[in-house]
Amino acid sequence: MKNTHDYDNVFNTMKMKHKRLFVSVINDIFGRHYPMDVKVEVLHSEGYLTENETADGSREIEEEVSDFLIRIEGEVYLLECQSYDDGSMAIRMAEYTFITARQSAVWDIGHAVIPMPRFSVIYIKRIDKTPKTTTITFTFPDGQAVDYKSDNVILEELTREYIVEKGCFRISRFTLRGMRKRLLPKGRLNRQRMI
Repeated sequence: MKNTHDYDNVFNTMKMKHKRLFVSVINDIFGRHYPMDVKVEVLHSEGYLTENETADGSREIEEEVSDFLIRIEGEVYLLECQSYDDGSMAIRMAEYTFITARQSAVWDIGHAVIPMPRFSVIYIKRIDKTPKTTTITFTFPDGQAVDYKSDNVILEELTREYIVEKGCFRISRFTLRGMRKRLLPKGRLNRQRMI
């Protein structure tokens, strides 16, 4: 059985019961202007299998599944919630985005169109190595390189005023306070910066 984090459980509950709360987050991250009553379609998150080493040195197979995948007005958005970047986040996002894109791909004999989703990683806490962006570079045999890049959200850097101004307080009320209290050591919670 897969070990899940508290924030994964919160995200799962929110995407099933409170999916509209993410509209203001999508608007802020991706510069969109969707109204709060826009139709939001939660998409099935496909996963992939990976082999990981356990604490005792043995190997185990786990399924990796993206956190939040939605469609609004034909655009697909992939949000991944992460406590910190362990060095594998960019490759995981590449895998998640490709699996997601394949679901919308159109193909025929000798040709395929693979529409990539917009994506972002939401980091609950910040460490020295927390990246401000995630970049996936596709390189091709002809030397062509294409960067697929997105800004990350680092919750610790958001002020109370910013959250209210952008309308993200709807989501912050449900998630930020509880997750940060559980994840940050006692005494590090800065009440002026977070709701």
